Amino acid sequence: MTCRDVQGCYALLLIVSTPGRICKRDAIPNAKSLRGFEAIFSAKQKLEQICPRAVSCANILAVISLV
Repeated sequence: MTCRDVQGCYALLLIVSTPGRICKRDAIPNAKSLRGFEAIFSAKQKLEQICPRAVSCANILAVISLV
């Protein structure tokens, strides 16, 4: 998934930069302040094993924000 694939998504920070295109996650203002992506990606991987293509990273962020 690249920056072009998702426009206006709340989970836009989860998208990884590609050569020649820096996404919000890696932009200079965010580079040293954002962290914890590993926990989200780990949860996503485990959920994919149980129910493939049913839960998005945005869903995981929404649930985590309620805890």
